[in-house]
Amino acid sequence: MQRAIMILCRDNWCTIAGLACILKRERRSISRYCDELTMTYHLEMQYKDNIHHPMQAYRTISRENVIQTLHRDGNETTQP
Repeated sequence: MQRAIMILCRDNWCTIAGLACILKRERRSISRYCDELTMTYHLEMQYKDNIHHPMQAYRTISRENVIQTLHRDGNETTQP
């Protein structure tokens, strides 16, 4: 499931509702996967300053941006 989410979010911002519809899964289930992928720096949130934004969307972090994201968040030990 994580791989499918990362592929769908590769070039687009995807909402939990959109992913749930495409993948035919419950929103709650997709939300858990997205939370985990965000914590492991595989996905980024569109509205980083408001994690509960009603239109929160996710996008796969490209390998080129991983180091910048890790450095910005002060966590240089975790890498996808």
